[in-house]
Amino acid sequence: MKATARRHTIAAHLTAWSNRSLIGSLAFVGLAGLAYCISLGSQVRFADEADYLRLSQSVADTGRYALDGVNSTAFRPPGYPYLLAFLRQFSDSVPVLRSVNIIFLAVAVWATWWLARRIGGPGAAALAAPIAAVYPIGFYTMGTLYPQAMGTALLLTGLVAIVALPESAHPYRLAIGAGAVFGLLIVTIPTFAVVLLIGVLWLARRHQRLLVLAVIIGVAAIVPAGWMTRNAIVMHSVIPISTNNGLNLLLGNSEHAGPRTGVNADISAYIDEGQQRQLNEMDLDAYYRKSAVTWATANPARAATLFVEKTANYFAPFDRLGTDAQSSTSQQAVAVITYLPLLALFVLRLARWRRDRPGEVERLLILIYLVSAPVQALFFTRVRFRAPLDPLLIVIAAAMVARWLVVTDAPDARVEGRGDAETADIPG
Repeated sequence: MKATARRHTIAAHLTAWSNRSLIGSLAFVGLAGLAYCISLGSQVRFADEADYLRLSQSVADTGRYALDGVNSTAFRPPGYPYLLAFLRQFSDSVPVLRSVNIIFLAVAVWATWWLARRIGGPGAAALAAPIAAVYPIGFYTMGTLYPQAMGTALLLTGLVAIVALPESAHPYRLAIGAGAVFGLLIVTIPTFAVVLLIGVLWLARRHQRLLVLAVIIGVAAIVPAGWMTRNAIVMHSVIPISTNNGLNLLLGNSEHAGPRTGVNADISAYIDEGQQRQLNEMDLDAYYRKSAVTWATANPARAATLFVEKTANYFAPFDRLGTDAQSSTSQQAVAVITYLPLLALFVLRLARWRRDRPGEVERLLILIYLVSAPVQALFFTRVRFRAPLDPLLIVIAAAMVARWLVVTDAPDARVEGRGDAETADIPG
C-alpha cells in the first residue's frame, strides 16, 4: 500500500504541474532551440537541404519553382520550399530560415500536451510535454532545413482539430481548420495523406454529419488541387504532388534494395538507362516507377519479404547512413536510449489492450502510428520520415504511465475499459 500511496502522490504532483510543465517545455524549446540553431551557423549539411534552399531562392527571385532557377520542376513537394521563399522576403540568412523550426517544435509540444491531456488527463500531459521538448529526433529535425519540423506541427495540429471536433460547439470552423492544415501537410509530406484518411474515417465512426466530413475533405483538397493545376499548366503533365515518387519507389524496390539501404541502394543501372534515353522529368519518374513495379512482380517472394523487413525497420531507433558525418556511435546510442523505452511502453500498451481498453482517441493515435509503417514501407523507411509521428508514441506512453500511477494494488481495482480521459479533464 505504501507503493500505491507514493504513486498517488506522484500523480497528484503531475496533475498540479500540468500547465507549468507546458510553460516550462515551451520556454526550453525557445531558448535551447535558438541556441542550437545559431550554433549550427550557415552550414548546409545535406544535399536535400541544398535542394530546398535552391527552390526557395528561385521562387523568391523569379517566382519560378526551379532547382536551377530556369527550368520549372515538380521534383520536391512545394510546401516547405514555398515557406522558405516567404521567409526570404525578410532574411536570406540560413540560421534565420532554420530558426522558424523552433516555432514548429513549440507547436508540436503544445499539441502533444493537448492530446496527452485528452487521453490520460493532466498527469499524462505533464509527462508528455517535457519529453516532446527534449526528444532528440525532434531537436535534430529542428536543426535541419528539412520539412519534417513543419510536417510535425501540421500533423499534430490537424489531429487536435479532428479530436476536438466531435465535442465542439462550432464543428464547421474546426472542419475548415482541419482541412486547411491537412491540405498544407499533403503538399509538404504527401505520404501523410493517409493520416487525413484515417482521421475522416474515425470521425465518420463517431457519427459525424456527412457535410462536416465533406468540408474537411473539400478544404484539404484546395491546395493540392491548386498545385496539380500548376503542374498541368507548367509541366504539361498530370502530377499529383511531385515527380520523385518513382525514384523513391525504386530505391525501396529493386534488386539491390534492402530494409535499411534507403537512398544508398544501388540503382545506378536505372539512372544510366534514363540518361541514355534522355528522358524528361516526368518520363523519368514514370520509368523509375515502372521499373520498381516490374521488379516486384518478377520477384514477388523477395518483394514481399523486403516489404515486411522495411515495415519492421520503421521501428528502428536509428538509420544506417552513408557516412560518419551523418551519424556517430554517440548519436546512435542516444537514439536507442530515448526511442526504445517509448517503443517498449507502446508494445506494453498493446499487450494490455483487453485489460485497459483504449478509448476512441487513443485508438485513433495507435492506428495512425501502426498504419504509417506499411505505408512508408511501400517506398523505404527512415527515422527522419517517422519523426512527425513519434509524438503520438510519447502521448500513448505518457497516458499509460499516468494511468498506472493512479491504479490501486487491490485485486478488484484493475483498470478495465477506462479508455480516454473522456470523463476527466478536457482542455478547452
